[in-house]
Amino acid sequence: MLRFSQSMLLLLFLMSSAFGQTKIFILKGSVQDQKGQPIANALIVSATNNSDKTTTDASGLFTLSSSKSIVQIKVVREGFEAQLFA
Repeated sequence: MLRFSQSMLLLLFLMSSAFGQTKIFILKGSVQDQKGQPIANALIVSATNNSDKTTTDASGLFTLSSSKSIVQIKVVREGFEAQLFA
């Protein structure tokens, strides 16, 4: 079974609404295999809030938004071992 590459790129941005100061946490990144090839249709789930989830596009890119701080994510794709990233 293949594993997700540890070279997953993550960028965390904090955005505030001008009205009401609602904080939205946005995590952007990519999922690649050990050879650096993009993995499409991988499920990305926030470990903080399981209802916050998204999937990678054909280029392995994703954007995950949450009203709670995203400390850990779980990456799941058929044929690969699920992994947690902090």
